[in-house]
Amino acid sequence: MTKKIILFQFTIFLFLALFGNASAQWEKTGGPYGSTVVSFTTQGGVLIAGTSGGGAFRSIDEGATWTQSINGLNNSFVDQLVSTGNYILAGTSTGIFRSADIGENWQESNTGLEGSYIMSLAANSDFAFAGTNEGLYRSMDEGNTWERVAEDFGGSMVRVIALSGEYFYAGTFDGIYVSADRGETWAAANAGLTSRFIQSIVVVNDAVFIATFDGVYRSVNHGESWVKNNNGLDGKYVQTLTVHGDYLYAGTSGSGVYRCLTGGNNWAQINQGLNFRYVNILISGGNKIIAGTRNGGVYLKTDESNSWLEKNEGLSYHGIRFVKIDGNNIFVSVDGGAGLFKSTDGGVHWQEVNNGLESMEVNDMLILENEYFVATSWGVSRSSKASISWETTISGLSDPDVRSLIKAGNVLLAGTFSGGVFRSTNNGQTWTPSSTGLGSVDVRVLRMKGTTVYAGTGNRVYKSENEGQTWTWAGAGMPESYVLDITEMDGDLYAGLAGQGVYKSTDNGLTWNQMNSGLDYLYVEALMVKERNIFAGTFGGGVYRSTDGGNNWAAVNEGLDARVVLGLASDNNYIYAGTVMGGVYKIRAGGLLTSAGNDEGIEPGNFELLQNYPNPFNPETNIRYRIGDLSRVTLKVYDITGKEMFILAEGIKDAGIHSVRFDGSELPSGIYLYELEVKSLNSGASYRGLKKAVLIK
Repeated sequence: MTKKIILFQFTIFLFLALFGNASAQWEKTGGPYGSTVVSFTTQGGVLIAGTSGGGAFRSIDEGATWTQSINGLNNSFVDQLVSTGNYILAGTSTGIFRSADIGENWQESNTGLEGSYIMSLAANSDFAFAGTNEGLYRSMDEGNTWERVAEDFGGSMVRVIALSGEYFYAGTFDGIYVSADRGETWAAANAGLTSRFIQSIVVVNDAVFIATFDGVYRSVNHGESWVKNNNGLDGKYVQTLTVHGDYLYAGTSGSGVYRCLTGGNNWAQINQGLNFRYVNILISGGNKIIAGTRNGGVYLKTDESNSWLEKNEGLSYHGIRFVKIDGNNIFVSVDGGAGLFKSTDGGVHWQEVNNGLESMEVNDMLILENEYFVATSWGVSRSSKASISWETTISGLSDPDVRSLIKAGNVLLAGTFSGGVFRSTNNGQTWTPSSTGLGSVDVRVLRMKGTTVYAGTGNRVYKSENEGQTWTWAGAGMPESYVLDITEMDGDLYAGLAGQGVYKSTDNGLTWNQMNSGLDYLYVEALMVKERNIFAGTFGGGVYRSTDGGNNWAAVNEGLDARVVLGLASDNNYIYAGTVMGGVYKIRAGGLLTSAGNDEGIEPGNFELLQNYPNPFNPETNIRYRIGDLSRVTLKVYDITGKEMFILAEGIKDAGIHSVRFDGSELPSGIYLYELEVKSLNSGASYRGLKKAVLIK
């Protein structure tokens, strides 16, 4: 009976080992979500959003969740969207793309178009119009072919088009034009306008409203004359208008959303819950109004609610510039001016930490014992850890575009885009130039090795032995290229270059050698070392790993859908990757690491059997396991039938990560199971784990 129970238990473990997820895999964290949304359209109950940098996204649940939809869409900046009834048209800087399946797939649709930059799109049941950098074009077959409209609109490009019955309206950089014959002829109609930069047009019954740099204007005679409709909007730069029920809504640049009765002239702000106040586009649908914002993604407000709700799940930011770890805090910088975000739960949730930042373009972060410093496009900002609120200084920074920060002794060093290096001896309050000996003023990265500072520049590497006062060249053997990151392992330096891969120095930068075997993508954006494993984040190739000091590299991309990786960092349990258009990914570190050695940071009671590497293998592989305190350990190997083959480890082991080599040179090809049993001698806790190893000869 006992043998049957043991056999049954082993069968369950065998099933899990064979059919479970045995290899480490990247998984998406919970964001940070959001984007710069610049256009909307709807068709068949599907909401389509156009973004700056992320292409198009679809939502089939009224904005609750989003999926990227870029198959065939060869431009990631979707400035315009419109539904023709049977098709969706997307306007980009490289022409028009058309979708016959509500945004799932796209094809170019530019026959007859001379201008490639699409400034505006509009459509009704008969026509589609496109304003380009070469004039206004019309289509009578839902965007399949185009013909030019004769009017030149005073040489100004058409930014926005509205179609209403027999009257069509075209807004340009220099006023508005009206057609009373469905687009055959056009006439300027600017009487009463003091601002002629037309941003948006909506028609409500017999009234036409336009948005300008100077607020909202209204015409009740098809544009023959205009009057301001601005009470409560004075001085506001209005970017978008839409009608929802009895109200006209206005999205502004920096002041959020206002609304006014369509027959009235009194505007009221409605911004409760709207955390991002740069509103690019508004659309009305059913009982809700939806706002697309700059860097904040999508917000939705229903008629029953006074508050906006963020609706960004799946709507990824353009890029994550870096990932930094401070204890349980994960910090990321979001590209495109969205600033700094923080997670305290492993990336499940994210929150902004931008209070006081004068620039939201955050390029680097320096973590000290009690303070944070960030490098931004407008100086260096400092905050205490206790309560994140930033104070910015540019005093002495002749180039305030700071790209990198480091602390050398008691001195802060800042590398800038075009001004070289600056030093601060008073904790960042003031800065002085310190670039003597630098051959490049574009300093992308600063790193410490012991007391030596290394600067990665637009022209290889330089180093300083005196806290950045003077610099000497340290790039012999390196090609002339941007150095994007530098790291150190076992006294050796590794540099990631733009287009040249990884270079290694074993003599403190005197000489460098290329280390690109297996590294298929040579634009190396980020480097990270964890337990004698080197990780490289690349532009287009995802993440690569070397387990032998950079001699050989292999991609570790299972589950990593976004392959442009700009930042890498790790905590005790996970490695994090900041990507372009994928947000932040993470992977359990234990499934990737292959080096032996104890880890004193393991918490008591934390036991884990890790996946062997390499797997498949021939003829040897490493099996690693993690134990949290003094424990009795047994590690066995079985064949596929459950027959015990070897005992690889047996006895009492200290807390740490341990590694055992499994030699299969005398075994036939096949699947082998290895089982770890642990019994803590302190707490009495027990653990049992089983995984598979595949031997292929």
